[in-house]
Amino acid sequence: MADDDKRTLPGEEEEVDYLFQARMSLFKWFTRNWKGFAAIAGVVLVAALAYNVYDSVTTNRAKEGAAAIHAVDSKMPKIEPMARMGILPIDDLNDANRVANLEEGARRYEAAAQATGGSSAAEAWLKAAETHERLGKPDLAKAAYENALGAYDKGLFGFGARTALAGIALEAGDPAAALEHYRTLHEREDGLLAEQALIYQASVYKQMEDQAQLQATYDAFLERFPSSPRAAEFDRYGLVATMPALPAPTEG
Repeated sequence: MADDDKRTLPGEEEEVDYLFQARMSLFKWFTRNWKGFAAIAGVVLVAALAYNVYDSVTTNRAKEGAAAIHAVDSKMPKIEPMARMGILPIDDLNDANRVANLEEGARRYEAAAQATGGSSAAEAWLKAAETHERLGKPDLAKAAYENALGAYDKGLFGFGARTALAGIALEAGDPAAALEHYRTLHEREDGLLAEQALIYQASVYKQMEDQAQLQATYDAFLERFPSSPRAAEFDRYGLVATMPALPAPTEG
């Protein structure tokens, strides 16, 4: 009876053997390919680690850049309310101490821009450009605006840099370069930024006395932003919206 007790029920022995064999086959297959699994796992872990390091470095650089910009802001010569209203000059460039502070501020903004990246760098370059403008140094201002675009050319930062460069181009008698900046803006952006770029573009065509392009800009504005209240900006040009021609009636 002892031998009978050790016997399995019909079919049970085969099931146990099959399960054991399957486990052994899986084990053998894994032992043959474990290096491949280890390599894949290693690649995944390295990629995850690299991303975490990159994300951490990028975040830290952005925070450090913002802190550096704020530190320069706090030491910049302030613009008085009367100067903001255009009643007084923004800066007295005969004041040697004020000029020295502005020059130091421009250097510090540029250093902050070079120490960070992305939108933080663009903001620092824009502030450096504005400071160079306050100092009456248009060439340095233009270079800083271009650097801002190189760092981050989207949203408000890109809009600020491109409109400033367009203004510089207009002052230099190069409306084509200004129009290219405005065209880039309204093609890339949406909403208010695109609307304003089209409005600026229209003003350039008006200065150029190019009535056809002025009308085309107005039509493009209405087609893209038919409900915008800012379409009233075009009223000063005496334009009338061009309506598409109706299809010819068909016979029968």
